[in-house]
Amino acid sequence: MSRVKDLVSRERAVTLEILIHLIEVERRRLHVGFGYASMFDYCTRHLRYSSSAASRRIQSARCIRDYPEVYELLEENEVNLVTISLIASILNDGKREGPSGQDPWEIAEGSGSDRGNLPPSGIDAGPCDAGSCGRSGAKRSPTEFDKR
Repeated sequence: MSRVKDLVSRERAVTLEILIHLIEVERRRLHVGFGYASMFDYCTRHLRYSSSAASRRIQSARCIRDYPEVYELLEENEVNLVTISLIASILNDGKREGPSGQDPWEIAEGSGSDRGNLPPSGIDAGPCDAGSCGRSGAKRSPTEFDKR
């Protein structure tokens, strides 16, 4: 049982690292160099993700890029990729509330829990090339990708 728990923990870490790499691929438009017109095309054809898995990862990566708090929530296992993909459009519209005036985390999770740590409307998380990929506490700077 401890082996399974260890594998799940590693899976979470790898998923977060994949999302950071997707941010870099998109920022540097590396997918175009491989002949893919879009990130979705790159993720489905090159990385062989299903359509839904590709969409979740692309939306989550962009959300992490724009909202540093999302990375921390994923890292702490407080949310998952499905939750992030459900609220990404609300966050990207610069809204703190969903269509019914409800907190977008409540809508996505259906839990009614308070998420007071949503970023304010119009947050400027900074560009990915600023050295943090739009999140605080980054473990890898964009220049480290150049070394691989």
